[in-house]
Amino acid sequence: MIIAIIAVSLLAITFFTYILLVGANMNKTDKEREIEDNEQLEYIRNYENGGKKCENKKRNKTNL
Repeated sequence: MIIAIIAVSLLAITFFTYILLVGANMNKTDKEREIEDNEQLEYIRNYENGGKKCENKKRNKTNL
């Protein structure tokens, strides 16, 4: 019985978290999404090889 309550609680938390994240993303403009994508790409470019910061490569903003 307790396992069923825990399972239902976890499913409810998962559902509401999903709704929260989807709702937050719906309010973004195209420009905000583009900026976020560029930030994520820059992070990936700078942190290669398992999280070690790549210091040798400098990228300018035109290569995004």
